[in-house]
Amino acid sequence: MKTRKYVVKPGDSLGKIAQKVYGDARLFKKIMDLNPKLKKANLIYPKQVLIVGGQVAAKKEKAPEEKKVKIASLEKKTKVKAKDDVGKGQEFYKVKQGDNLWIIAKKVFGNGARYKEIIKLNPKLAKNPKLIKPNVQLRVRKS
Repeated sequence: MKTRKYVVKPGDSLGKIAQKVYGDARLFKKIMDLNPKLKKANLIYPKQVLIVGGQVAAKKEKAPEEKKVKIASLEKKTKVKAKDDVGKGQEFYKVKQGDNLWIIAKKVFGNGARYKEIIKLNPKLAKNPKLIKPNVQLRVRKS
């Protein structure tokens, strides 16, 4: 993920911004690291320009079998056609620009923390699931 500028809006906090950018409010420290002039997390103001994005370290809790798979295998086309948004009972989700597993899990299950279910249903996901690409179809429910 490249770094980019983010303009603070009224009501924003670093946690809310981190949730929007990274899908995890706990990564607000990453924003502080990218903006060394920020002295305290609660001292931001509307119209302030912050640098966000960049690489986020992979979580250490991933199982070893998730780390051994190549992402190139994900790019193979599947015969199943998926709609852009997952519906009730739909088995596949078509990845859109900006999606990550947390965002997809939130759309599909209503809870981003359930992203591991998507990994279990798609064993070909790479050691870094954040590298999923637009137009790839992921299984999100068992048939």
